[in-house]
Amino acid sequence: RLKPGDEVIVPSLTFVASVQAILMVGAKPVYCEVSEDTLNIDIKDLQTKITKKTKVIMPVHYGGTVCDMDSLMKIARKHKLTIVEDASHAFGSTYHGKKVGSFGHLTCFSFDPIKNITCGEGGAVATNNEKLAELIRTKRILGINNDTWSRYKRERNWFYNVTELGFRYHMSDINAAIGLEQLKRMSQFRSKKMKILKDYDKAFKNTKGLKLIDHDYKELFPFFYIIRVLNHKRDHLMSFLKERGIITGVHYIPNHLHPFIKPSHKKLPVTDQL
Repeated sequence: RLKPGDEVIVPSLTFVASVQAILMVGAKPVYCEVSEDTLNIDIKDLQTKITKKTKVIMPVHYGGTVCDMDSLMKIARKHKLTIVEDASHAFGSTYHGKKVGSFGHLTCFSFDPIKNITCGEGGAVATNNEKLAELIRTKRILGINNDTWSRYKRERNWFYNVTELGFRYHMSDINAAIGLEQLKRMSQFRSKKMKILKDYDKAFKNTKGLKLIDHDYKELFPFFYIIRVLNHKRDHLMSFLKERGIITGVHYIPNHLHPFIKPSHKKLPVTDQL
């Protein structure tokens, strides 16, 4: 378990939820750069940030494109680190033919209304560590060691123990039911989003002043579509599109620039530019 003073390496170019999870346990986020081509974690810069205090690497599969997990797992084995994947964007994406959630130590998914599939709200954690899975199951319901359903199978169905500090993180049956129905339509959702992505790629490929992000059509379940606007024309283009009923956004304001989160002592020129 992470302790105050432990370090977690994470890209600054991610939603604030990634970093707040680190801060909530008292650990220290150490920001690393991302690749200009994929917006995923920069493996070379990551390696310069590893110290004796480093315990976890948190790659973010940006926009659904999976990070270089072979290199990340190799680094984790070498330094005896844990990989906690932020796969909020990447449900349904694959890496070398394997689904996200099947190759790291811990993989965190999000199923809020804008994700690839939704439960209305909520998320899930995937792990192949049974001991860790049991700890998460206990923590999700206020540290109670048996949920209501399992207790009612027993003679003393009113009895329970609180064995951990926990939270109300369990998904409701109603939200889960929505998610199960969404799963049946995954291929339909992916096909529609892939067509849109390919249409955009084709349309913008030779557009002066834009730079596209690298996509692997075979392995990607796209979350959103990102373009890089060159020559400091981003805000002008956003205003131009808004006047024509096309809404765009900036993803994301880097975490090291937020007032609540202490600035990184290291410069992140690539992240700042992106």
